[in-house]
Amino acid sequence: MTPSSSLKFLLINIKMNKSICVIVAALLAVFASASAFADQAIVVFKRSGCDYFIASNNKGLYLLEWYGGYDPSEGDLVVGPINRYGFKDVYYPRQDREGRLYIDDYELSQDSAIDKWKGHCQ
Repeated sequence: MTPSSSLKFLLINIKMNKSICVIVAALLAVFASASAFADQAIVVFKRSGCDYFIASNNKGLYLLEWYGGYDPSEGDLVVGPINRYGFKDVYYPRQDREGRLYIDDYELSQDSAIDKWKGHCQ
């Protein structure tokens, strides 16, 4: 191998290593941002005999309806896209379990959340 071909080989390897590092960094950023943007809330009110419950975070209260999977209890942490209406798959990290919820409403005041819960469960 001549000195110029050795240098060329070295430069190609450096470029490949940089490309691999960039790809790995991009993948790590995607995975980190996905978990960073997931909404989280704590279940603060749940009564037996009703599939609706209330969860809370710094944005307000959430009226959620249990539709399958893990059935949460008061104090459980819910992680997932709960800031949009409709059916959502969520994760309960403390239990390492998944569940399905219907997001009835979100970012509610305490009075609104209680009134809406009563409309479904009383």
